[in-house]
Amino acid sequence: MVRGQSVHVWGYEEREAFHECFIQHGGLIQPLLRQVHFEFETSFVFENLEKYAGTDAFRKLSLYYQNDDGEAVFTLQRSFLKGSDTAHIIRTLLVCTALYDALMGYTQGRRERNRILQYAWLLRPDALPHTSR
Repeated sequence: MVRGQSVHVWGYEEREAFHECFIQHGGLIQPLLRQVHFEFETSFVFENLEKYAGTDAFRKLSLYYQNDDGEAVFTLQRSFLKGSDTAHIIRTLLVCTALYDALMGYTQGRRERNRILQYAWLLRPDALPHTSR
């Protein structure tokens, strides 16, 4: 794997902000995460996450938030092999940007909590052209 994109949530404030966004806008976050096949990782081992055999990042986030994470750190990431489809890489970068911007809106106060809505267009299948490089 030579290319990768990720969203890192580090710290209690960011963890709680992402959780609020996750609750309020889960209907938009879920298809965005599934569309780009994010992987979910945390440095701490949680029993309910260990028992889950699937790879769905949205489901893993749901399970993660059932736990108290003293480190308050997790990552959503996607790695690509050399030669991966450029359109998919760009779409993943745009989803990372949308999640980051939404998280920033939640850490800056209630007036910015709907930032993620401006990225709903990413769910359209024709949002980006298909290319092989």
